[in-house]
Amino acid sequence: MEKKIYADYHGPRCTRECDGEVAQWKYYGTAKKSRAAQTYANHNADFIGPDGLHDLAARCYPLVGMQSQRDPIYIEYQILTAKAAHIDGFFVEWGFREHKSNQELLMMLKMAEKYDFEVGINWCDAWHFYPWIEEFHKDAVTRERKVELFKENVQYLLDTLYSTSYGATVDGHPIILIFGGGPTLEEFSDIRNCSYRLPEGVKQPCFIVRAPINGTVGEDGKVNYYLEENGWPEVMDGMFGWIPTRVREGLADDGFKSWDRYAVLQDSRAYLDALYKAFGEKGCRVRIGSVNPEMDNRACASWNKHDLSHIPRERGKTYEGMWESLVDNSSQVDVAYIVSWNDYTESHQVEPTLQEGYRELLTTRKYGARWKGLAEESSAGWETEVLSLPLHLFQVRKQVEFYRKTGFQTEPYDKALDDIAGCLSNGRYGEAKLNLLGVEELISSLGDMLRSWEVELTQENGGLSLNADQLTICCGKTLEEMERYYFRACLSFEYLDDDEESFQILHGRQELCDGKKDGSGLYKQVRIRLFKESLHGIVQERELTILGNMEIRNVKLLIKLYSPV
Repeated sequence: MEKKIYADYHGPRCTRECDGEVAQWKYYGTAKKSRAAQTYANHNADFIGPDGLHDLAARCYPLVGMQSQRDPIYIEYQILTAKAAHIDGFFVEWGFREHKSNQELLMMLKMAEKYDFEVGINWCDAWHFYPWIEEFHKDAVTRERKVELFKENVQYLLDTLYSTSYGATVDGHPIILIFGGGPTLEEFSDIRNCSYRLPEGVKQPCFIVRAPINGTVGEDGKVNYYLEENGWPEVMDGMFGWIPTRVREGLADDGFKSWDRYAVLQDSRAYLDALYKAFGEKGCRVRIGSVNPEMDNRACASWNKHDLSHIPRERGKTYEGMWESLVDNSSQVDVAYIVSWNDYTESHQVEPTLQEGYRELLTTRKYGARWKGLAEESSAGWETEVLSLPLHLFQVRKQVEFYRKTGFQTEPYDKALDDIAGCLSNGRYGEAKLNLLGVEELISSLGDMLRSWEVELTQENGGLSLNADQLTICCGKTLEEMERYYFRACLSFEYLDDDEESFQILHGRQELCDGKKDGSGLYKQVRIRLFKESLHGIVQERELTILGNMEIRNVKLLIKLYSPV
């Protein structure tokens, strides 16, 4: 079997500019089963700090900034960056056809075809049996009906994802990862034995279960990992590794007292040893080993459900150590699975960040080459440059997108950038770099043909009026300019943080901001970005509505408008 590297793809994450929402960039909740001193998290992604960064539900900040997973430019950046690190595909964490995760899957499919990138799913099958699906299927109130819908979703995946040449397969069999917690063994037997319509050349799906590995701390202080006998490995085609199980008690340990449980590098290696042993014992047809850089679920308060756990990143040593184990035991493993590409809420992303840069992707590229038997690059500097070229392309794409919104014709630049993206996808990095610099120089001339000006509206200068729950833009000339020209704006104000209630700011039905107070009793300064895409018909509807019990003062709206000369 050809050695492959896949990465888990988490979502959804959105932006106001692209989607009108922020999704999981925002999160608040309490780790209900935690006994740690701090169990509460509140991240308001619409709020911008003094450093210009959004308050994301993340311990690290994306190097590319807060972006939307439904933005083709961002998905292109992610795929090209992953390919530069020898990653073959993303496995989207997926629920069912009507779930928001399907939007991420469909967007990913469009870009995957363009750049010869594989796509699979990590089926969060428990979502299928939550009441969530009843919103779309009113009759799905019984287990029997939900099982039937599960079969329909398997068929949907076969028809959409695995009818393409870029659906992740092994020997012609679609790979479907099953995270667990959904159907029972009996229900799954019914699902598996269903007669599905298979696309031409496609074989029966391979269902791979998350390895049920647990552990205990021995008297020698080492963690002894073992495979739980729950019946699932026997009915599946294989198992996949996940984040090493955290079984050490953290609360009493000075280094880990912010978490209930933790694991260290030696535990991560021991977890993999138990996984290799389980592959052999259960005769797995498909064996997927995992590598994981970190785990820290404080940003999402353990999804408002569980306790807090941690695996330290150790400046990249944890990730590197797991890769070393995987490469040393490559004869026992078919696929390397990275957990994850972008799960910022649990801090196990390998996507480049401001704090870690490209370190984890350099490790992926290094050990990925060994894993696949490729020649390794000798220059670390060149490898970093290779990995950073997709970011450079992303930044130029965003410049061109901005000029298009302000009124320029940008088709020639888009075509040139498409060609550069093709070079990156095919590993022609030197050519891509040279051409990218040329296009960047060409579009810089557009800046000389762009006029921009700023308008500041306040209550004091009569530009704004604040009454009860409405903020009105009073300046008619500014409203007309906002309607006519492209603009970006920043709304700033202070609010009294007097309770723990949520509040929203809307223009018509469009939500501009969704925040939650902490109850500190203090006035807090807030800055929020506003986009033309969210303020339709601003001349006719000049009011912004504030929902929630809010005491606001010192309101200011700074607008920057743009027009071709």
